[in-house]
Parts: sequence; C-alpha cells; structure tokens
Amino acid sequence: MNDKKYSVGERFCLLRKIKGRKQEELARILNIDTKTLSKIENNEVQPKVDLIEKFVAAINISIEDFFRFSENNIFHNNIHDSTQFEVNNTKVCYDENVINKLIEEKDNRRKDKDTLILNLSQRIYQLEQELIASKNKLR
Repeated sequence: MNDKKYSVGERFCLLRKIKGRKQEELARILNIDTKTLSKIENNEVQPKVDLIEKFVAAINISIEDFFRFSENNIFHNNIHDSTQFEVNNTKVCYDENVINKLIEEKDNRRKDKDTLILNLSQRIYQLEQELIASKNKLR
C-alpha cells in the first residue's frame, strides 16, 4: 500500500480539520489573514518555518509529527483524537478518501487488538491446562 505524502499546504489543511479548527480561528491564532491561510492550504504560498512552528503549537502536535504526517500515521503520535473522530466524523475532514482511510486504519488496529487478545486467551488456557496436568501428576 502506498503511503501518500502530503505537501505543506495539504498538511496545514488536513491537520487543521482533524483538530476541528476553522480557517478563521486558526488564522487569528497565527496572526495572519484568512486569505493567506487559504493560499498556504492551496499551496499557492509556502509558509516560513516560524509560521509552521506557530501552527504546530496551535494544534498541539510536535514539529516532527507535522513533517512525518501521512495517510498511514494519522492515528499515531497523538495527531488525531480518535474519540473526536467518532463523535464528529463528518466534521473532522471533508475529504472522503481521507475519512475512508481513517476508518480503515481504525478497523485494522481493532483487528490487531482482537487478534492479540485471542492469542493471549489461548496461551492462558494452555497454561491452565499445563498447571492442571502438573497437579494431577503430583497426586
């Protein structure tokens, strides 16, 4: 599966939406015009490093998470609050492909957890059986 790499503008847009921020609100926090933020999100203008630093602080992620952001790691490193996504899934992001990718990622993580629980349960059962057999031999 290919992991889409996002431009800086796409990262601004998607992370802003994932964090539930409106353009006007974020532009005010960043002390820039809403039109400037729109141009950044549409890759018409490249933000300077100091603006990226303000952006990551405003949405509460690390600079590393900003630059590592991709479709395959949306749920990792506290980029996304999964309860917010479940409650507001239509408000988080308007890109249907991203929403489907988020749902797929969450389903995969749930399947991984279920498999782990099943494997642990089977191992516990095996250990219980071995313990019973050992007790019976001692009698």
